[in-house]
Amino acid sequence: MTLCKNCAAEFDSKFCPDCGQKAKTGRITIKQVAKDLQNQVIHIEQGFLYTVRELALHPGIMVRDFLAGKRVKHVKPVKFLVWATAISFLVVKLLGFQEYIINQVKTQQQLQDNTPAMEMAQKLGNWINAHPSVIMLFTVPFIGLASWLLFRKKGYYYAEHFTAAAYLMGMINLFNIIVTLILTMFRHLPLEQLTMLGSLQWVFNLIYFSWAYRQWMDGDKPAWTRFRGAMVVIGGYILMILVSALITSTVLTLFRSQVDAWLTQ
Repeated sequence: MTLCKNCAAEFDSKFCPDCGQKAKTGRITIKQVAKDLQNQVIHIEQGFLYTVRELALHPGIMVRDFLAGKRVKHVKPVKFLVWATAISFLVVKLLGFQEYIINQVKTQQQLQDNTPAMEMAQKLGNWINAHPSVIMLFTVPFIGLASWLLFRKKGYYYAEHFTAAAYLMGMINLFNIIVTLILTMFRHLPLEQLTMLGSLQWVFNLIYFSWAYRQWMDGDKPAWTRFRGAMVVIGGYILMILVSALITSTVLTLFRSQVDAWLTQ
């Protein structure tokens, strides 16, 4: 019999039946640490890259299979979303394109006479422009809700729609890196033309969601499914804007003096 060093249970096998501890636990060595680190890094890399590949080639099928139980090879949805957002944020930050756009916008704003409300809207707009990946992160619950509302007859829970939204928006964040690279190449263009060029990302987002939902919600009405898939993105952003407007109006009402102090900074 072996006495578990973790929970003090007695057992006669390679692992403790109560807590899962190994029967034999030796001293921790550099070799063991290096081996554990190597296994963890390789596992993370393979799982993440495999998930990216599946979401790039057939996103709807990947989501459907994951919800059906095929999950071993994939990074979990929230973890994938956080990693993709962090990677996108860091790369876009290094490129410096968002800061360039903000400086261009500020230059134009200085030529205008703005009310306090306009100044607040402009500051919020500048923050949004500087953190597009973070904004996408906060839209996921609303996109999941829009997905559930538009496809509620399919029988999926809200949590499953949230899972799909996390995967798809994570992939959108990675695609945002490519868009930012292209925009950086054309940064010499006037601000209006850059804005129009950047808006093409919205077109891509709609097409990607439309394609993904056509694969996921395979049915008899493909055109209607594609349309609703695109509306998931629009509906999610509308819901987020409505909730944000409600929160903003509440903050302005309850903390007016603090907001005025912030605007004068």
